Amino acid sequence: MPAWFENLSQKLPKRLRHLLGQPIAERVSALLDLTDPRVAIRPLEMNDWLCPFCSEAIAAPAWNGLSGTLLEQPEIFEHLCKCPVVTRKEPPPAMQPWERLVEQAVRMRLGLWPNYRISNADGHWICPHCLKNTGVLMKNWDGTPAPLDWYLNDLIKHFHACPEYAQAPLEPYSDLEVRAAALGDRDIRQELLMRVVSEPVFQVTDDEGFWMDPFTEQTIQAINLHRVQWGPVIQNEIVDYLLSPNCPGAHVGFRTDKTVEELSRLAGRISAQRANAGEVQISPEAEEELKFLRQQVDELHAAKGTMQEMQKDLAAAREVQLKMLPNKPPLLPGYQVAAFYEPCVALGGDMYNYIDAGPGRTGLLIADVSGHGVEAAMIMSMTMKSFALRGKTHPSPAAVLAAVNADLINDIPSGKFVTAFYAVLEQATGVLRCARAGHNPAMLADPAAHTVQKFEGAGLVLGLAKPEMFAKRLEEYSVQVHPGCAFLLYTDGIVEAQDPYNQQFGDDLLEGVLLEHARSSSHALVDAVVAAVRKHIAGMPVEDDLTIVALKRV
Repeated sequence: MPAWFENLSQKLPKRLRHLLGQPIAERVSALLDLTDPRVAIRPLEMNDWLCPFCSEAIAAPAWNGLSGTLLEQPEIFEHLCKCPVVTRKEPPPAMQPWERLVEQAVRMRLGLWPNYRISNADGHWICPHCLKNTGVLMKNWDGTPAPLDWYLNDLIKHFHACPEYAQAPLEPYSDLEVRAAALGDRDIRQELLMRVVSEPVFQVTDDEGFWMDPFTEQTIQAINLHRVQWGPVIQNEIVDYLLSPNCPGAHVGFRTDKTVEELSRLAGRISAQRANAGEVQISPEAEEELKFLRQQVDELHAAKGTMQEMQKDLAAAREVQLKMLPNKPPLLPGYQVAAFYEPCVALGGDMYNYIDAGPGRTGLLIADVSGHGVEAAMIMSMTMKSFALRGKTHPSPAAVLAAVNADLINDIPSGKFVTAFYAVLEQATGVLRCARAGHNPAMLADPAAHTVQKFEGAGLVLGLAKPEMFAKRLEEYSVQVHPGCAFLLYTDGIVEAQDPYNQQFGDDLLEGVLLEHARSSSHALVDAVVAAVRKHIAGMPVEDDLTIVALKRV
């Protein structure tokens, strides 16, 4: 029996502890009916789970969504050990009704999923299940978005009367389909055209120039890039096809999990099949082009072994890098901590950590190495080790930053540097002592006062300035985190994420999301920021790592 399971098993009430001697399947069925769909609801479909007893959403990063693996997840098992419904003596544990659990999941989606937050030009909400104008106003008199709390009950009331929702309450239309119902084809056409121009997955052809539909995985002979040069004419032909009934892309929000390489291989097979069937007569010019392409393929095959070895090395390096990051947040009574990390390349330059800063104190670190790749990962490794060492011996965040800078100054490559924000929480008082080394300012949201405060203390980046100059320019200050407040650390990849029009996500949007979700849990707050960034970039590639650390005092 795993050690974590033995420890958690001690938390079970006595009347259930005898079940631990049974096989895992019997222990699961003793608490949950595995054939009941209520046990496997993922409210946000982001590695989360909805407890069917108390309807609390639990983060379960490794869960595969299958009911049979529920208690193999430490997060889920630990929650069931503490669930107030499971542990109470009377009445015996009972799962909530399906309708109530689904409504709880939908309430969470209403605050986070883009397709649940779409209105028409008049500000009236469009239901993502029936695609109808509900008449529920989502905007203030001045056109700005109204708080969700103002109209949440009206949305729930509509769902209770919506036949499409009743039939499939957890299967809404995609945000693209809802926007089409709200705004008409013009805006959808413009968005699709932008994606066709910018995303290689929409630009694959076979040997004869026929365009490859990434949704049906068939070539479309009415669209030929050998006949018409790539440009507005052919791009609009592709958009016409995507919006036609012949294309199933609208049903999946025009998203595909196929890669360019996979589609290219499929297109090559289709060309070969047509040639073998005698359907294609290739011109001398096309034959010469195919010969050149075959030579390139041969060269790629010759380099395949080397590339595979490089990929293995990168994968191993990435695994080492990820192991350096915390695998779970610290358990701080009276506080919630959550984080998100997503590198833009195999080896990123962002980092975060939780540091034991002495009795009753916990350090929160976020940092960003200039650049990406192997060199950035090596600098990240040095910086993480230095912070872990110095954070245990220096109670002052400014002293920790100064010590880390002294560690890096002689070893960091020329022209490279690290930005960092380091805060030490005194758990008993809620006081955060903070220092900033050229990093993005932290934000503190107070939902009671409806304010967001930014902290932009002075400080140079790590690894460039001599120790005396670095210490002279560094500023340390204290922040009081009252109950209900949320403290947010992030890297520049969040605020600099760009939409298709090259507009950055920016501080203002981040402040708005933080204030709107400050009353939520730390995990929900992090998820809301990530969802808002993804909505903003609208499928555009991310050019920098995305990292967030959130602290919530409950």
